[in-house]
Amino acid sequence: ANAESALDGTGLANAEKDLKDAQKDVKDAEDTVSEAQTAFKNATKADADRDDAIKSAETDVNTKNDAVKLAKEKLATANQHVESVDAKLQTAQDELTKAQDALKNVDVVNIQNPTFHISDSLRDKIGAKSNDITYKDAYELWRTNDNETTRMVMRGMAVKMASASTIKISEADKNRPVDLNNLTDDQLVEISQFYAKMLTQLNHNFGYNTSKKAYVSKETLDYSKSVAKKYETRALDPDVAGHIRSGLENLMPMSNSNQATTMYVLKHSVMRSFKLSSFEDEPSKWEHLRTNLTNQAVDSVALTVANINGKYWMLTTFGSNQDTPIEDKSDIATLEKAVATAESNLDQAKTASENAKNALTTASTDYASALSLKTEAEKVLADAMATPLQAQVAENNLRLANIALENAK
Repeated sequence: ANAESALDGTGLANAEKDLKDAQKDVKDAEDTVSEAQTAFKNATKADADRDDAIKSAETDVNTKNDAVKLAKEKLATANQHVESVDAKLQTAQDELTKAQDALKNVDVVNIQNPTFHISDSLRDKIGAKSNDITYKDAYELWRTNDNETTRMVMRGMAVKMASASTIKISEADKNRPVDLNNLTDDQLVEISQFYAKMLTQLNHNFGYNTSKKAYVSKETLDYSKSVAKKYETRALDPDVAGHIRSGLENLMPMSNSNQATTMYVLKHSVMRSFKLSSFEDEPSKWEHLRTNLTNQAVDSVALTVANINGKYWMLTTFGSNQDTPIEDKSDIATLEKAVATAESNLDQAKTASENAKNALTTASTDYASALSLKTEAEKVLADAMATPLQAQVAENNLRLANIALENAK
């Protein structure tokens, strides 16, 4: 068959055709190799870019992790600060409530100094300089000229002064029990300071030492307790035996001693003792009033209760103006100042609380933002790592293309 093909010339034609086809196959194989080389080059670069992207994403994730950690620490600190500030805010609120309660429950002492208009004839009869007289005027007129008329005027002015005055004891004292036989120093100081307020205003109304206040001292309190002990030891009724030797104290019987089981009732006894000695002292020829007034030059005062043969007496003693005052926690000016201070502290605490909560909100926002940025960075890293490696596939394709080229050749 080959020989016949050679004789009729078809064999050459077929061979030329096969050669041409083979040459085309070689050319196609060469193009494929060239394309595979380009693809391998591009794949190698893509893998290098992929590595760079992964490294960059990993660095960004680490940075964002650090940012999240820092934001979390700041959030924890801000939260702790809010808790601390809120605790201080509650303390400030409690202090204000306490100060307001103390001011609300303080005893009210307001000894007025009214005037009384008298007729011309009465004015001339008692020797007054004016038709309008005060309790002080009546007292001084009586001391100058003791007679029934001046005594009548004195009684009348005492009633007017007592009626015009307001002494109000805190209702809270009704819930505070006391034992007359075992009064504590704190309780004695409290009733003594209550008396000192009344004594101060009485003296101020008489124009005595208007720049000073009567006060309670440890020295006067101790002295008062020692005097009470002397009366108890003597065991004689003061109405019969009188004062102890050199006694300059005011001694008033307690008519409600069997009911004095609370501070409220005890203070009523103190108030009653003050009124008896200051406005109802005519039976004693106003000697107790004179003691209250002549002791205006002596600043310290103290009260005790003496149990003399089962009968209780209110004992008022006076001390030296050199004594050290015991702080009066019931002083209205002091209490008002305490309320003002507490209100100021509360306002500052509220401002601090608001600032702390604003800082906490900012810290929370920053933390959420840091978490969001971290999530985005992690997504970028995941996307970079998810990109397949291309160089190995492209290199294998190039090898196959070279083999195909060799086969084509």
